[in-house]
Amino acid sequence: MPEAVVGILLLVLFGGSASAWESTSDPGLFGLSSSPGSQSARQQPESAFKLDMKFDALDAARSGTGGAPGFVSPKNGETNGIEDLRFSLATPDETVRLSVRAAQSFYAANFEYLRLLASRNKNKNSPGKERFLYNDGAEGAAGLERLDVKLFDSSWLGASAYAPHRDVDSYFESLAAEKAKDEFSVANRSSEAGGGKLRLGSFSLTASYSNSSGLSGVAVPAETRHDRMVAFDLTDLRNRVGDLLPAAVWSLAPAGVYVGSYVKETAYGLDGGPPDRTSGSSAGAYWTWDSGNANVSYWNYYLDSRRIGDASYDSAGRGIDANVSLYGTLLQYYGGFSYRRSEDLADLSRGVDNGYDAYSSVTYKPPHLPEIVIDGSIGRYGYRSFSYGTADDAIYWTTGIGFELFRFLWDTPGAKQEGGAKGANARSPSLKVFYRYSTESDRGGVIESHSDDHLFGVAFRYGVSLPTISQLGMRRPTNGLIDPSAR
Repeated sequence: MPEAVVGILLLVLFGGSASAWESTSDPGLFGLSSSPGSQSARQQPESAFKLDMKFDALDAARSGTGGAPGFVSPKNGETNGIEDLRFSLATPDETVRLSVRAAQSFYAANFEYLRLLASRNKNKNSPGKERFLYNDGAEGAAGLERLDVKLFDSSWLGASAYAPHRDVDSYFESLAAEKAKDEFSVANRSSEAGGGKLRLGSFSLTASYSNSSGLSGVAVPAETRHDRMVAFDLTDLRNRVGDLLPAAVWSLAPAGVYVGSYVKETAYGLDGGPPDRTSGSSAGAYWTWDSGNANVSYWNYYLDSRRIGDASYDSAGRGIDANVSLYGTLLQYYGGFSYRRSEDLADLSRGVDNGYDAYSSVTYKPPHLPEIVIDGSIGRYGYRSFSYGTADDAIYWTTGIGFELFRFLWDTPGAKQEGGAKGANARSPSLKVFYRYSTESDRGGVIESHSDDHLFGVAFRYGVSLPTISQLGMRRPTNGLIDPSAR
């Protein structure tokens, strides 16, 4: 169980007396000493480790694009509580890193919405959210252990390898993981994987192989997957070539670009027919600045069920995701946009499902007054069945204004400096008083329905990241984007 893994690690690390742990001269490094006493009176240990721990709790259904907290009104009555703990232990030079992640989820949605999903999904061997149809409010758990090793690393050449193990139970559901397509995005899977990365100057090549099977159920399929990715780090290139190109070119150029593809085969046993095959690709770019960052990506897939007639569930889809963050001492902005389209290609159930979501948030941070947050979202989602001649089309939008009271009421030394340029941090506690207005129009079927909602409320969110706690002697991590090629 994920909880047991985390518990054992914490017991090993912190099970001794408090004096057994001491901070080395380099913040962020921990050394283990077997004898108590004053740190200044003892020689620093020869071996040391980097320790990092982060905990997040949120409702993913009420978070904006990219997981940004806000007053977003969830669609279809969804509630998706997530508790996510990440822990890592590494050598000072990052040659070896052990990472552990454990998460808990709670999911509930409108019965009509879940029943609609069940009617659309022709692949009964791989149920989606409709698995909660008669288990509304179910809880799930997920866990990940991963070992990363750098084989060698120089200025122009580097090689690394990794080996993760993952368990995600059948009732774990994370809307944030699905959007990010991370390791917890697929439920009811146990998997082992291995991969490597080769870096040649500013280029990197990544390849991986994984094998997974179901944790529960007699008809849960087994999967094999191959991933490949090529990435180009333009920031590294600029450091190497200097001012070879005009400054205007470097200002507009992204920090990095990447393109990848994958092939997945799913087998359903001797009586389940031939294995289906899913192939897909993705491409994207990301920018980083001193006062912000941005991402844009494209993805597509094609599912060949290798079946005909009623048994077919062929489908294809594509989408675009983009977001931008800008932060300053007084003003802060976050915005995002997502578009997706999927097509049911089976002859007896041909249809199209598409939609988009856009989200925007502006935060004003006056020096001696509560922070003011104004945000809003708009979206459209629809489904059209060519086989049955039915259609459903809905449009929603929501806007809200709130006041962040935590730093105003419980200010601490350095909080305003910390909350200025980079205050939009999920690790910081948040106490908001807000008003939200949302409206939705659904033109499905014969009758058009319309709803308006007004909500006054108080929202409290608390996230912890131990590297921000100075008394433990750990370094605050820098604000940067994750290199997509490292996944």
